Amino acid sequence: MNTSGEKQGVILLYKYRQLLEQLPSDEQGKILMASLLYDETGEETEFDNPVTKMLFSVMKIDFDNMKNNWEAKKKSNHERAQVAAGKRWHANNANSTTSINENANDALYDNDNDSVNDSDSDSVNENIERAECADAPRSKKFTPPTAEEVREYCETKGYDCVNAETFTAHYASIGWKVGKNKMQNWHSAAAGWEARERERRGLPPQSAEKPKDGEKIKNTVTDWF
Repeated sequence: MNTSGEKQGVILLYKYRQLLEQLPSDEQGKILMASLLYDETGEETEFDNPVTKMLFSVMKIDFDNMKNNWEAKKKSNHERAQVAAGKRWHANNANSTTSINENANDALYDNDNDSVNDSDSDSVNENIERAECADAPRSKKFTPPTAEEVREYCETKGYDCVNAETFTAHYASIGWKVGKNKMQNWHSAAAGWEARERERRGLPPQSAEKPKDGEKIKNTVTDWF
């Protein structure tokens, strides 16, 4: 079990299996070792075989996306842990103060008022519980999108940096979760993916303009396979 908080390996996506099987066995070994080296140190391996070189350049894009998502998730988990610790600290202090106030109030009231206070308290608590139930949002069942649905949505929004296969493969591998919570809206996740990928590539923010009718944008070299 990994207790250091550091990555212990690299994920190879199933979509590359057929392409890897077309390479000679020695080239398969080279690209495997190159993947481990790149994910661990960022160092790129030079290949003599042009096909191996092209395939590895495609795989690098997925490695970068998965690594960025892993680091963002790690940072988010750390921040949530700090927030939770702060809430527990405040809750403990509030409970201590409440306990002191309740003891002081008990000493001020006669036994004749106990029944009245209990009745009022029960009524208030019941009203609060009913209000909380009424205000609780009704969750909708989330249905994971297909790669084709993601591709069509991104084309309508002009998201030219979202690879549909990479997007669906990544979130499928982590159970379609955002942090520790189940994903509610994959459209928002696609928008966030686009923004992060543009920032990583040094591109300006995505404009509100949609692609023209009939125009297809190839966002990565994976579209050629």
